[in-house]
Amino acid sequence: MWAVCRAHLRYTAARCLLHLARRYDSRLGSAAYTALALAMQDPYMEVRRDVGDKVSGGGAGMCGGCGEEAG
Repeated sequence: MWAVCRAHLRYTAARCLLHLARRYDSRLGSAAYTALALAMQDPYMEVRRDVGDKVSGGGAGMCGGCGEEAG
């Protein structure tokens, strides 16, 4: 249970960081992009897939921490 909650939190953090990176690209340092790259190597396949979908510009993302696709 807690592992899924932590995975959902990591996904949310990566999604927010990606939003900031798209808006403030020139102001973010390399540490922000390293964190995004590490999110793509998450232990949970759902997090890796959903972060990859967001980076590529699509995808609905994780739903309520359950790992199921939204919509």
